Amino acid sequence: GNLLSADLVVTLTATDDCGNAASCTFTVLAKDEMAPAVVCPADQSGMLDANCEFILPDYTLGLGIIDNCDPAPTAVQTPPPGTVVSDDTPISIAVSDASGNTKICSFDLLLD
Repeated sequence: GNLLSADLVVTLTATDDCGNAASCTFTVLAKDEMAPAVVCPADQSGMLDANCEFILPDYTLGLGIIDNCDPAPTAVQTPPPGTVVSDDTPISIAVSDASGNTKICSFDLLLD
């Protein structure tokens, strides 16, 4: 079989022994409905600074992300990198492909 990366118009024609022919045309739609696969990190730990604050790093860096169609899915962290927190904080990362399929991965930041 062939791998489709775009819609494909297919025409089938049948001819009998008398030369009579009939055709049927249809379109095969190439549609990505599979969300990216993400290797979500385990809970992370951090140390509060002298002001009892912790600046969130970019946890999207180094994530294991694989998608069946999009070679470069996007990853968005919430709360975003650079956010200052002072308590344990849930982190979520939404990974989306070009077709709009999204996988969300979550973990906790545990502060000391």
